[in-house]
Amino acid sequence: MQVSPYLFFNGNAGAALDFYQTVLGAEVTFRHTVAESPVATDFPAEAQGNIMHASLKIGDSTIMLSDGCPGQPAPAMQGCALTIAVDDLARGEQIFNALAVGGSVCMPFAATFWAKGFGHVNDQYGVSWMINVE
Repeated sequence: MQVSPYLFFNGNAGAALDFYQTVLGAEVTFRHTVAESPVATDFPAEAQGNIMHASLKIGDSTIMLSDGCPGQPAPAMQGCALTIAVDDLARGEQIFNALAVGGSVCMPFAATFWAKGFGHVNDQYGVSWMINVE
């Protein structure tokens, strides 16, 4: 069994995919727009470039994402966070700082009683990330 998060964006899932590729070294394993789907004619013209479904491999994990359904805005991500665990303190801080660009820092990256480095940030797309270096 595997559990993978599925993230919903509001028309900017493609930009988020590009951002995560750059910042996290993630690999897009699947990317399908509305226009590329067999049901494209069921969607308005302004939704054709939206991501219908995408899969993104980050390290050994996979997250999936889309722009959701037109006319049904995705609510803000609340009550959960994606956690990245790395072994290298410098790499952890680099990831944290890159995710923080255009976002908001909830807890600055610093040593804690449980980790060599930890930080919590909401990125520019509203996704909450916790970076942990044990």
